[in-house]
Amino acid sequence: MAEDESSGAPPGSGGAGYAVGYRKPPVHTRFRKGVSGNPRGRPRRKTDLASLLSEALDRRRASEPRQSRTQREAIVAALVEKSAAGDLRAAKLLFELMRQAGPVPEPPASSENDPREILLQRLARLAGDRAEPGSR
Repeated sequence: MAEDESSGAPPGSGGAGYAVGYRKPPVHTRFRKGVSGNPRGRPRRKTDLASLLSEALDRRRASEPRQSRTQREAIVAALVEKSAAGDLRAAKLLFELMRQAGPVPEPPASSENDPREILLQRLARLAGDRAEPGSR
């Protein structure tokens, strides 16, 4: 076995005369024999269907760079478009999804702050103002 020229000790013994340098790390920082450098190993990839489906649906669409919609949003938008166009199967699926999603939040109880009520009041006022001067 080769001996270290400076101290006469073998290179792996880590004696007092062991020269630390290029490709000669300090003994206390080396990997121990029989112990892995990566004890837990590489984490496994999730392969269950729910996580794969969720990951695929949350990806951004590559075909439309301007609209940064996810695949999930694009599917829901297409389903709404089809059901609005009169596709009964799409409408049935949309209503079933809405039922599973839970109740839709109710509009505000006070009509003072509801923008639809404000708009209706203004339109009624405008219609009333036009009816009075125009009654000849």
